[in-house]
Amino acid sequence: MKNSLILLTCLVACSLLYGFEQKNQAQVTQSKNAESSKQSANSPLPAADKDSADKNEGKGRPAANETRSEEVTIISAPKPEHFIDWGMLICTAILALAGIAGTGVAIYAACVAVKTLRAIETEARSAVTALEHSASLADAAQKTATTALQIAEATGKSAAAALINAQAVINSERPWIVITVIPHPSIEGTFIFKATNKGRTPAQFVSGTHDHTFAFKADDLSTTPDYASVFNRPNEDLVMQGESFDVSVVRPESIAKSRGMEDQIFNGNQTLFFYGRIVYDDVFGKRDLGYVSHETCWCYACFENGKRFITTGPDEYNKHT
Repeated sequence: MKNSLILLTCLVACSLLYGFEQKNQAQVTQSKNAESSKQSANSPLPAADKDSADKNEGKGRPAANETRSEEVTIISAPKPEHFIDWGMLICTAILALAGIAGTGVAIYAACVAVKTLRAIETEARSAVTALEHSASLADAAQKTATTALQIAEATGKSAAAALINAQAVINSERPWIVITVIPHPSIEGTFIFKATNKGRTPAQFVSGTHDHTFAFKADDLSTTPDYASVFNRPNEDLVMQGESFDVSVVRPESIAKSRGMEDQIFNGNQTLFFYGRIVYDDVFGKRDLGYVSHETCWCYACFENGKRFITTGPDEYNKHT
């Protein structure tokens, strides 16, 4: 913008100087024409011919070969015009200086731009280096995370194994109620269902049921057992290791006769099933968070009029927790 104003000023100045020069040249031309007219009016007339000169020679006038002095009159002195050239020179110098200044500014701007580009290039290289370093750090972090995950998985497996071992130890130390069927020692044809603590810690009795039903085979039993007949609690709720108590005393032949099923059982059309459940607690484990009482379920089929009892029935009838 600054260079444009300087250039416009110089152009205006040159236009004014050019107009002034044209006007001055017109005045000089007019002055020269006027001077020539005056010189023509004041100059002496020439001799008519050689005879007139000879005649005049005799009369005492100067001869033709004599030198005559003529008087020159200056009407007006020429005006100095060199300041126009100086003005043109000054304008040219100003334009040159403006061009040089513009070139210098352009060179300076180019230098600044190059310096800026170099700084940007340096920053870009630094950024690339930083990104490469960040990538290497991220790769190292990923490897570390992978290693940590592998260690965590191994630790988790170890913890799971330790938990299994601990649970195995707990299970080995917990109480286990087991049901067995034994003949009555003094009454023939009568049998006793006995509950025994086979575990290593005391069991606390909570509740128990004992029932019987008739069916052709075990698959005909209902999916969900109906535990309805509650048997009497043992004299002591706390059952120590190796101790037992009687659940019930049964006489299969009497049960079949009372239900009118003696002939069907004899012919093999029906089978007498005995089933039940005992709920008990672990004296030491029941204080644990989320503790659930243990259960022992059983189901026996009676064959040969009570001479043989076989464990049978669906899984729901024989679960142990």
